[in-house]
Parts: sequence; C-alpha cells; structure tokens
Amino acid sequence: MKISGIAFAATALSCASALAQVADTYEPYNPSWYITPSLNVFKPDSKFGVDENGEGFGLRVGKPFSQHWDIQLGPAFARS
Repeated sequence: MKISGIAFAATALSCASALAQVADTYEPYNPSWYITPSLNVFKPDSKFGVDENGEGFGLRVGKPFSQHWDIQLGPAFARS
C-alpha cells in the first residue's frame, strides 16, 4: 500500500511538471484594457503606533504594452 502511494505521488508530480511546462510556453497576449480588484492585508511596523493587522481593498485599471509589460493605476484603501 505504501509503495502504491509513492508511485501515485511520483506520477502526479511528473504530470504536474509537464502541465507547468506547457502552460509556461503558451502566453496569449491580449492588448485590451482591464480592471482588476485587489484585497490586501498588512502588518504595520511598531513605529506607526498601531498594534493590529489591517485589511484593505483596491481597484486597478491597466493596459498591457507587450506580453511582459503593462501599466496599472488605481486607488487602494486600508486601515488598521
């Protein structure tokens, strides 16, 4: 039973590796504008005078310029 579990894990890892390589080689480029929300969590330093973690959110508008570069602008709000 233990050997079959190890064999299953080895097979799953090799399949995942093959899928990751295929996914890495195919990156479609879509030059359209986009809007993306964000959820943020932060832990302020003690110098800020706050002892608890904070949550936040944001909204970004972006435009890709190439397959690897884009620019994003937008507000974010957070409080502790």
